[in-house]
Amino acid sequence: MNDREDMYWAPRVNLHEIKLFYLKCTGKICDEKRLDNTGIALYLRCESILEYTWAHEGRVKCKRCYRNGKEIFIERITKTPRELIRCPVCGWQIQWRVYVSETEKKQTGQLMAGRARHAFEEYYRKYPECKESVEKIIAIDQLIHSFHWTLKSDLEKPTGLRTACVNLLEGNTTEINETLDNLTYGEETNLHMLETREKWSSQKTVEKNKKTDSTDNN
Repeated sequence: MNDREDMYWAPRVNLHEIKLFYLKCTGKICDEKRLDNTGIALYLRCESILEYTWAHEGRVKCKRCYRNGKEIFIERITKTPRELIRCPVCGWQIQWRVYVSETEKKQTGQLMAGRARHAFEEYYRKYPECKESVEKIIAIDQLIHSFHWTLKSDLEKPTGLRTACVNLLEGNTTEINETLDNLTYGEETNLHMLETREKWSSQKTVEKNKKTDSTDNN
């Protein structure tokens, strides 16, 4: 009754993979293969997070059709635990409660987008459009560091809020923060990447000011 074998979620990205990306892809010489491996791994993880979030909102992507290169969404009608979700195209089916339990059983980490949804959506939308290496590098760096600043803020709070960064990367909040801190401020800091990030930040500020001025004029 339940097609469990099709339940696949992209794993969280290893911190070592992120470290190698900054060491081998953000200098004057770029390891193109490493760049693509990191970019795609992050893209697939973002896709899984968004897919699971959409499912909880009522739209379930057919796992079997997706594996065969088609994107088919199944609307949840009753939104009850016992509801049978069935694809009208290929016949793939699974009960909602099994869909959830199978996901938890696979130990893929937290898959709900939560408050970081915008960051996941932006990367998911933008990365496939990146053609040049520098575009891919900036997209990856934007995604990683959008979580880095949130993570640092969370660690300063006494409640120890769980950050969305652990949904994307392997490790706990302390491990992730130490790795990203070292890449940003430590001995392994890539000065070229810092300059690129500063230019990107300045560009975003200019774009934001233009939008604000346009709104005020209207």
